[in-house]
Amino acid sequence: MWTAPFSQVVFDTSGNLYGTTYVGGGAGCDGYGCGTAFRLAPDGTETVLHEFNPDIDGGVASALVVDKADNPYGTTNIYSGYQCNSPTNCGTAFMLAPDGTETVLHTFQAQSGVAPNGPLCIDKAGNLFGTMAGTSATVATAANLWAGAIFEIEAR
Repeated sequence: MWTAPFSQVVFDTSGNLYGTTYVGGGAGCDGYGCGTAFRLAPDGTETVLHEFNPDIDGGVASALVVDKADNPYGTTNIYSGYQCNSPTNCGTAFMLAPDGTETVLHTFQAQSGVAPNGPLCIDKAGNLFGTMAGTSATVATAANLWAGAIFEIEAR
């Protein structure tokens, strides 16, 4: 089950609509699920492409962007019930293949920046750009969250 659409949606070149949910998918995040990425085909067929898990790839995914090959990309933030105390609870950047297979492109660390918090954009070369909240071993430290940063992940 998935619920609570969380972000803007985006189309691929075939007319599929992609988006994310804030909760649903799995039993993590206090039993509510840590969110999903989904696809809605032009004929109305709904597909959950991925269920997020804060112990593996983060939770609370941002808006997705789609590259020229129709692969969705996005980031996960941390789930509010978790602290940034494990490698993936600080957030990740990921790519989803059309079949839903996830590739984690980057794992954000407390020392270099945590909580990516907005949609990504893709330049002509396929590089990803986004923003993150700040740096902190525990994201509850408000002063560190106001620092913020812009990041780039180079195309593969």
